[in-house]
Amino acid sequence: MFSNLISLESVVTGLPKQKRLFFDLTDTHLIDHTVMAFIDHFAEDYARLGGQCEIGLDEHKGFSSHPVAARSK
Repeated sequence: MFSNLISLESVVTGLPKQKRLFFDLTDTHLIDHTVMAFIDHFAEDYARLGGQCEIGLDEHKGFSSHPVAARSK
């Protein structure tokens, strides 16, 4: 389960700017909606600063049709 938002925030805070980042979530079984929302907002902000951010989700299905809904395999 990937739902530890505080750890994720501390890791991405120190990432270099204007790079290409890939969030590989393919091995996770459950991704909390707060984590999905955080990654989505981070990706938007990172792009505004000149970087690229992609999210790898593999076979995950959202619990709803909302773009940042919680997801599971």
